[in-house]
Amino acid sequence: MDELLRGNGERVLVVDDDAPVASLIAIVLARLKYEIICFTDPIEALATFERSPDLFDLLLIDFTMPQMTGTEVISRIRPVRPNIPVILCTGNRGMVEEAEIKRLGIGLILEKPFNAAGLAGAVRQVLAAKSLRQGEVGQAG
Repeated sequence: MDELLRGNGERVLVVDDDAPVASLIAIVLARLKYEIICFTDPIEALATFERSPDLFDLLLIDFTMPQMTGTEVISRIRPVRPNIPVILCTGNRGMVEEAEIKRLGIGLILEKPFNAAGLAGAVRQVLAAKSLRQGEVGQAG
């Protein structure tokens, strides 16, 4: 895969109730030099995040899961880490309203099915956007 898509050890919290999908995401991103912490249970993922919110550089989460939707998890994470970059994965983009995407600060919607290059590009894009925002804040101050 393209060197531009490689990570720099950024820690990605991956949450998808479909274990094979979660494993595939973890394998692809680990090969690209990201550090992956993966959950199939959104409640466990949220508890881990709440214990160590500064541990993560990016949240990559599925929209449709039992127990809690991805947007419910994001809404619980936002008060703790308002600026953490988020990628929401969904097989049905129409289920997520634009107003909710903006309100929750979702950086990108990654539509399923996706391939390794699409996943890698989405992660890089969202992390690069975060870096740009931090750079702008740093320059303004």
